[in-house]
Amino acid sequence: MSPTRTRLAEVNHSFAAMVSEAEALKERVGTETLIVAVRSSTNLNMLPKVHFTSDVVSHFCLHTLTRGSHEIWD
Repeated sequence: MSPTRTRLAEVNHSFAAMVSEAEALKERVGTETLIVAVRSSTNLNMLPKVHFTSDVVSHFCLHTLTRGSHEIWD
């Protein structure tokens, strides 16, 4: 396996583990989570990965990006 494929496999494996833990935490204590993974250098060709534990988190992020975070708390 090439070094790039190995790194992508590691990213996929680690991201899946984080998603699994976030979902388990949601079940145990009711937390909502946003997980984002983006490449940190140009030598790794990877699309961003995003996971929301619910539509509530997704809508919160959309609202924050489109209106500005200060309006959420007003």
